[in-house]
Amino acid sequence: MKRSARDGEPVLPSKLAVPRPAHDHIARPRLMGQLRRGVTGPLTLLSAPAGYGKTALVSSWISLSEHPGPVTWQTLDDGDARPGIFWTYALDALARSGVDVDEVGMPSTVDSVDRALLTRLSWALTRHEEPVVMVIDGSDTFVDWARRVDLAFVLRNAGANLRVVLLTRFDPSLPLHRYRLEGGMTEIRAADLAFDEAEAAQLFTRCGITLTAEQTHALVERTGGWAAGLRFAAMSLARQADVDQSIRDFTGATDNVSAYLMTEVLDAQPEDLRDVLLRTSLVDDLRPGLCDALTGRFDGTHVLPALAHGNAFVECLAGTNGVYRYQPLFRQFLRAQLAYERPDLVGDLHRSAAGWYAREGDTGQAVQHAVAGESWEEAARFLVEDLRIGAVLCDEGLASTLRGMPADTPGAAAAIVRAAIAGADEDGHRCLAELARAQVELSATADPAPSLLVSASLLEAKGASLTCDVATGLDAADRAEELLRTSCPDATRSRPDLVVLLAMSRARLSLWNGDFEHASALLVEASRVAEAPGVETLRVACIGLRALLEAIRGRLRRATRLTDEAERLARDAGLSGHHRLMAAATAQAWIETEEFHLVTARERLDEAARVRRGRDPLTADLLALVRSRLMRARGDLAGAHHVLESARASGSAHAAWLDGWLVAAEASLFIAEGRPEAASEALGHLTEPMSPEAAVILRLAQVAAGMPGVRTARVTRSGYAPAALDTEVTAALVDAAHYVGLGDERTALAALERSLQLAEPEKLRRPFAETVPSVRHLLRGADRVAAGNRWLHMAGDAGEHQPREAVKPAAPLVVSTVGAGPLIVDPLTSKELEVLGHLAELLSTEEIAATMFISVNTVRTHVRNILRKLDASKRNDAVRRAWDLGLLAVDGERTPAGH
Repeated sequence: MKRSARDGEPVLPSKLAVPRPAHDHIARPRLMGQLRRGVTGPLTLLSAPAGYGKTALVSSWISLSEHPGPVTWQTLDDGDARPGIFWTYALDALARSGVDVDEVGMPSTVDSVDRALLTRLSWALTRHEEPVVMVIDGSDTFVDWARRVDLAFVLRNAGANLRVVLLTRFDPSLPLHRYRLEGGMTEIRAADLAFDEAEAAQLFTRCGITLTAEQTHALVERTGGWAAGLRFAAMSLARQADVDQSIRDFTGATDNVSAYLMTEVLDAQPEDLRDVLLRTSLVDDLRPGLCDALTGRFDGTHVLPALAHGNAFVECLAGTNGVYRYQPLFRQFLRAQLAYERPDLVGDLHRSAAGWYAREGDTGQAVQHAVAGESWEEAARFLVEDLRIGAVLCDEGLASTLRGMPADTPGAAAAIVRAAIAGADEDGHRCLAELARAQVELSATADPAPSLLVSASLLEAKGASLTCDVATGLDAADRAEELLRTSCPDATRSRPDLVVLLAMSRARLSLWNGDFEHASALLVEASRVAEAPGVETLRVACIGLRALLEAIRGRLRRATRLTDEAERLARDAGLSGHHRLMAAATAQAWIETEEFHLVTARERLDEAARVRRGRDPLTADLLALVRSRLMRARGDLAGAHHVLESARASGSAHAAWLDGWLVAAEASLFIAEGRPEAASEALGHLTEPMSPEAAVILRLAQVAAGMPGVRTARVTRSGYAPAALDTEVTAALVDAAHYVGLGDERTALAALERSLQLAEPEKLRRPFAETVPSVRHLLRGADRVAAGNRWLHMAGDAGEHQPREAVKPAAPLVVSTVGAGPLIVDPLTSKELEVLGHLAELLSTEEIAATMFISVNTVRTHVRNILRKLDASKRNDAVRRAWDLGLLAVDGERTPAGH
């Protein structure tokens, strides 16, 4: 039995055995290639923290027998790095692999090896017929082990016949720079060893766990590709039924992970470095100066590289000038351990970090750490002093962080930040109330900082634009603009968010005033400024508001292009479902309703409700109009009335033109109910001058009441926005109704054709669906008019936006999609809808009568009405058209009238 130099202890064969690859080992061809290339040179260094799979990788490579010659394996434990012991094991391993070392001799002492012995060893290696690959695993037992055992001497003198592969947790004391310069070293580090998503997916599959690509991505991102972390994750997932929740719960504080990191990493550090790791874990990215601020030391420029070279789960980020980052799970583990060991330090460390970031000009990080340290007043001061109040309105994450600010946090800056949060929540009244508190503080200050005044004025304009206070808003906008010009002259470049916010507030104020052209010009300019990086949320909101403005003016094609652009930008910026899409979603619901795509319009309306935040009176009123129009289309006139009455009684301010639209819509419902006198009475309460929309509906009420002698009112009137396209189309349809009443069909047809010419470029269908029966019959009977206006088909022209497949019933009021020309007919009653559903179920007349407890003759009457209203000659045709129009549900349900 061979004896080592350590007091005659035997050489343990287990330390020379190549570990067997695990049964579920993952083949990693990209790393195998690096190893193959590495062993063509003198040194291959696998340097990475514990658990990165260094041993597994090399042992599996050896099992493939791709090495250029015999391989020795030497596993080092504590104490094995002493020269005598190390070389005793090395010589024994070489002898076992077939290298003739008989004349080399053996070390005589533990702590030194005669240079002559190493010379004889080098000579023996050069005489061997094949290169020898010497794998040394665990070579991190002492930092200076390689120097102590003089490995470099043997490497240098054995020539090309010695290929050393070192597996280590930190870089050995070898002249690595020289090997790099000479091209004689291959390095495989943590970044190389980290599992990519394809490799991670294979690992989970081997463990019997099936994950989606998104779930795999989440775990690779959370673990940083750390092999041990992924295996711990697999163990955790195997015990849980809810995979997504298990992934969310898997952190550095998870039992197996924390125990491993505690034993293998944290407790393996000297006490002073252990303290550094804990104290600096509270920041995401670590710089030497920040390290000093958190530790009270002055050696951050040295200690961070030492930690990185020591593979303490710290890496220097590529392409940065000394920025370091902890591995994700290790950072979580350290933070949990710090909170456990020194909870008293956490707040102080956050405040120290906040101060350092503020001095370095990184306001975002300064605020995050000030909040984490519950230093709310400081967080507010950082934001306002740096004119970063716009960030609260742009960055949902920042706004969410700041919502925890106590209401009694003192200072003008704190009140301004609370006002900004209210603005982000689209709560104008709360925004202005907080600004009033800020003004009290500012009034008591002899010389308030310009940043405070700019922020307060800008937010006042924002708050006023949400509450329809035009005079206050314009005054505040003027002040903010002047203050920005004097205190921040390059604001368009340095603070584009403030410029965009100010322009959007002005645009909304112009909208309240009915000055659509000025509002549009402001939004176009704001969109241009918002192309700057960092204000993507404002650009989405700005383009969405432009889309809404174009939609309500009847420019549906242009509005569609803008909503598509807003959705694309939101998707690219990760803002899908964000409340900044509110205006765009409202525009989409408006467009679909005007085009009379009722199922899609309902979906868009629901989407707008999902992304809505607070109560913006402008979009709230416009959505009320959309909702009432959809209810009217489905025959629910009572529900449509209720929606409009609720909107007007909401307590919110209304623009004069928008209030006119709401009243006109309600009056139009009265006319549809056969109550033109009630319509005239409702419109009579409006103040003069009457809006174009109201004037047109008033004239329609007069025509419906049998007063055809008065000519149609003009559709433009001073003091109001120009009439929207649907108002102009409706005015022409009222003309047609007027002349039908006089018996002048020729002039009525001319008015009808004029309405179609106006509506066709924008595919505006709703006014034709809502027009009075006399005009519907005129359109139905005018073959020449119908033949030239096939766009009235619900399916739309080729290439036009198509409505989605109906899942629920859409509208009893229908437009035919079958036949040569469009046909607009009366709504189906609730009983007719019920009979239609039974027809779709292929029930006979007698079966329908028995099911509904009505007579056969009554069923036949309902069927005749259905055929007439759907312009069908057979029952099957009627059912087919009902499916096309969304009157029948996919799941067989039928909708009651008015629902």
